[in-house]
Amino acid sequence: MCRTTVANPMMNEPWQRLPALSLKQLQYFVTLAQLRHFTDTASRLAISQPALSSALRQIETVLGVSWSTVPLRRSL
Repeated sequence: MCRTTVANPMMNEPWQRLPALSLKQLQYFVTLAQLRHFTDTASRLAISQPALSSALRQIETVLGVSWSTVPLRRSL
């Protein structure tokens, strides 16, 4: 007997191909993007800088990017 697989049309939605991030990780990411400075971000989020760095390493792993390649400060 031959099984027919029907593709799920909903799997073609772009949001379904995004990596899963927690709300806390999204908050850290957005705050860092807004403030563009690790120390200010940690202060705003009321966490230590090492805790922020650890969380951002997890985000790097999920997204497959490195913060070292993302410009956080504007050049003068």
